Amino acid sequence: MSLVRKGTAVSTRRDLLGVLVAALLAVAMFEPSEGTAQEVKQVKLTEKHIQDFISAHEDMAKLYDDADPNKPDPKVEAQAEEVAKKNGFANLAEHDLVSMNIAVIMSGIDPDTKKFTEPPEQIREQIASLKADNSVPEVEKQRLSGAAGGRAQECKAYSVQGKHRAGAEVLR
Repeated sequence: MSLVRKGTAVSTRRDLLGVLVAALLAVAMFEPSEGTAQEVKQVKLTEKHIQDFISAHEDMAKLYDDADPNKPDPKVEAQAEEVAKKNGFANLAEHDLVSMNIAVIMSGIDPDTKKFTEPPEQIREQIASLKADNSVPEVEKQRLSGAAGGRAQECKAYSVQGKHRAGAEVLR
């Protein structure tokens, strides 16, 4: 069960495991593995990128609301291309690139402190929280912290660079 306070979800004790899984998925974007995740090309986000993304967001959400991600529709893609161009992007690919960069930054910003943390550091903090949580069985702690620790080491080479730090400032 979760509660919402000041627009931010505050969840029960299962939240820790959910956050750990979410962090592992976010780190997967930085892992150059075979066909399962793509490396995100980092761009320096500007105020214009953010404003264009916000203005396109509602129309994009409506387009993809009922779409099946396993069956891309050329008509929907053409409409999305038009929405992207109408809102200041050169094409849909640029919109997607900006969207991914925003997602990477947002995953690294603590909602309470508004502080940006690199993905490897996020994982280390979550491992420490997991180890301190007495409600999680020791076997599960070992399994989760071992997997997360390996990911933290692997993603060091792909940590968020200055371009994203600048983008984090724009998003604040």
